[in-house]
Order: sequence, then C-alpha cells, then structure tokens
Amino acid sequence: TAVYRSRISPDPIFITSEAASVGGFYAINRRGQVLLATVNEQSMVPFVSQSLNNLDLALAMAKRGNLPGAEALVGQNFERLF
Repeated sequence: TAVYRSRISPDPIFITSEAASVGGFYAINRRGQVLLATVNEQSMVPFVSQSLNNLDLALAMAKRGNLPGAEALVGQNFERLF
C-alpha cells in the first residue's frame, strides 16, 4: 500500500541518508539536488486509517513505529472484531 501524497523530486532518487537532527532524511536525485524530507508523525496514522481506509495498516504502523494517533483506533478495531 502506497502511503505518500506527492513526489519529492521529478527525477529519480539514487541515495538517501538519515537526517537525525530533524527526524527525516536527505536524498540526492539524478540532477545532484540535495533534498530534505520529513514525515509529520502526528498525522501519519490518521491519514492511513481515514484517507486510505486501512485500519489494519494504521494500527500496524502505530505499533511498529511507536507513532501517536492510534488511541481511538484500538476501540474501532475491537468493535470491528466483535
């Protein structure tokens, strides 16, 4: 399942590296541009559960990445299973 909204570059990315100071990553594309991308962790789980309508993926991402936003989803998942 794709979990992105837009491309960070029209050109292919050929190398990435962690940008720990900002919680994102640096990427270099074919033209030699250095790009910095970050993820809004607060909106990631709600985006997957609401926009993609994939509750299982949202819960798995929240659990694996220790991401916020799954508190309300646990109750939804419980209701769905019972």
